[in-house]
Amino acid sequence: MLENVSRSHDVFHQAKLDFIKLSHKTEDTLKKEKTKLTRQLKRANTRVAIEKDRLIAAEKRFAQKRTAAKKKQVKKIKAMLEKEQKMATKLRKAIDPLSEKLSQAKNHAITARFFDKGMEKIDKEIESYLKKESAKSAKKLKKKSVQKKSVKSKTVKK
Repeated sequence: MLENVSRSHDVFHQAKLDFIKLSHKTEDTLKKEKTKLTRQLKRANTRVAIEKDRLIAAEKRFAQKRTAAKKKQVKKIKAMLEKEQKMATKLRKAIDPLSEKLSQAKNHAITARFFDKGMEKIDKEIESYLKKESAKSAKKLKKKSVQKKSVKSKTVKK
């Protein structure tokens, strides 16, 4: 029976450590993924801005010289701009569920931190209680041994 309790105690502490590690690892992984997507979104937004500037310049050139090549260039730049805007929209949509998952992971990580702190506090309380109990039992043993010695010494004196 005592072995089962001991084994359960070890399993509980191992599960606690696994929960803490997993929650922190998940949070870190999701943060990295969100950072990666955010960087990609910034690059996509930069490309969109560049394409818009190129489109404006190409439209000005097309307005000055109405040639088929200029018209084709404007059409090509518009297609590139639409492609970049779709990519940016796709990235924004990918970031939203990731943000929700990240907030849930943060909640789990916070729970794990406070759970760990609470368990440490409880473990300290248990240790202090056990120290007090062992000190009390040591005192009792010492009193008993002192009483026995005094009883023996009294018998010897007579």
